[in-house]
Amino acid sequence: MMISLVDSGVLLRMTGGLGPLQGLGLSGTLDWQLTPEEGNSEITLVTLTYRVNGYMPGGFAALAPVVDQVQALQLGGLHRILSTAE
Repeated sequence: MMISLVDSGVLLRMTGGLGPLQGLGLSGTLDWQLTPEEGNSEITLVTLTYRVNGYMPGGFAALAPVVDQVQALQLGGLHRILSTAE
């Protein structure tokens, strides 16, 4: 993916395809939204949104849950690393 927008401390936007989506000719936009937790400026909430477009025979319905699961695992790994960092 390529970084297409950086709004420091607020949003990181990347465009392109991830993993098998590249081979399917699909492309997408991956947003990392950073929001300080209300009442606790030392905690940042990360919201990951991946929007995919293009043509896929049969549609995205079967693929979407798998992509969501992989991204949830990646985000969970990031959380574990950041939670233990000092």
